[in-house]
Amino acid sequence: MRCQAATAATVYLPKAQTRTSIDRVPGCQYTRARSKRGRRRGRGRRREGATHSTSAADRAGLDPGDRPSAAPELDAEGRCGVSCAAVLKNRRTGGLMRFHMHLLPTYFPDRDPPFDVFYQQILDQVALAEELGWECFWFTEHHFLLYGGPEPNPAIFLAAAAARTSRIHLGSAISILPLHHPVQIAENYAMVDVVSGGRLEFGIGLGNTAVDFRVYGVPREESRQRFEEAADVVMKAWTNERFSHEGSFWRFEDVPIYPRPVQQPTPPIWVAGHSPDSLGWAGRHGFSIMTVAHPFPPEHYEPGLAAWRDGLAQNGLRPGQRHCKLHLRVWVDESADRAREIAEPALLRYDHISTVGREARAPFNPDSYPFADMLACGRNVYGNPDQCIEAIHATLRNYQFDIFSTTFNFGGLPHEEIKRSMRLFAREVMPAFKDVVPPLVADGGPTELARRTGHE
Repeated sequence: MRCQAATAATVYLPKAQTRTSIDRVPGCQYTRARSKRGRRRGRGRRREGATHSTSAADRAGLDPGDRPSAAPELDAEGRCGVSCAAVLKNRRTGGLMRFHMHLLPTYFPDRDPPFDVFYQQILDQVALAEELGWECFWFTEHHFLLYGGPEPNPAIFLAAAAARTSRIHLGSAISILPLHHPVQIAENYAMVDVVSGGRLEFGIGLGNTAVDFRVYGVPREESRQRFEEAADVVMKAWTNERFSHEGSFWRFEDVPIYPRPVQQPTPPIWVAGHSPDSLGWAGRHGFSIMTVAHPFPPEHYEPGLAAWRDGLAQNGLRPGQRHCKLHLRVWVDESADRAREIAEPALLRYDHISTVGREARAPFNPDSYPFADMLACGRNVYGNPDQCIEAIHATLRNYQFDIFSTTFNFGGLPHEEIKRSMRLFAREVMPAFKDVVPPLVADGGPTELARRTGHE
């Protein structure tokens, strides 16, 4: 069995933009047959001695010219090892669609195993994600709740995942900066970057759960000011051999940080949010962003994305040189009926514990969460492979992003079922987007990851 390689390049064009010499097809897709002249620049012979590297310089993988001419062999369960990972890593360059994985599970004491087994299963899923070709695996920070893991310290999880893997990048989604001393954050995540061989993606955010601020003794009304000052401290710590700081919340002089991150001047930085304030701040600082496709309609995100783009422009940057990651829950199965049979109760449990359940601890009532409404809100992709492909295309038409981040671990689903769905998604769904250019980066030009590897 081989990966399904597309024979045409699919480009999603922003509104009011047209191109010549291409034929429009339904659903805002533009399809152009490949030709020798029409192939991407950089197509060339395969480099001799090309290897997978975990260094910062090689974090973007192979350029489009290094793509193997034949699709890699896959076994019946979708295992493809390094070969498939090499093909999928090529999506890091040229503005093509890229896939990450986001860990945002739930923990049900009556359904899930003890925490030691639960955490080992998650690490198994990280290793499988690397094997199947996901580019990055993200760990969240959640406290005091069964929603989200719980994962009170993503840096510990990242270090454990680094020991189990060698290529996949590892991200915090997010480190809640207002809750912590920024020097400790700088030390912890610099150490993660070192032990992972330069694979850290540093995601940060304000946090939004009242109990976190109450227990940690941090006034919630100070969260934005603390966040911005903490981010400033972390940047100083990572870009100076010694540094001093005098701010509203922290003051210190002549502080050295050991170790320094492998990736210089800093690991890639991502900001979570959807408001113009948060995303505008991220753009002005030249950072990538991450968001989720709920609970708002697509138009809700447009002001924030506009603020991010404007902020990037102030630095001479554009989308593609910095990235937008969209996170959705995903379940793919051999048939639509089986996908619904497995996914529906899990999604209902997940929504219950992440909303009513996490505060009121109310009994679970499936009738309170109409499944059709959950699907209509656009925050889930589920079905057979063809349905999932179409759902992701629809998401591309509705949202501006260039990285699609999947969550398979939700609602107390069994570990083996999660791995089975991951394999099917890698085998049948991911290859369908090998040549898809998201609207966010459809204007062309080298991506930041391409620049880092000299493949502009």
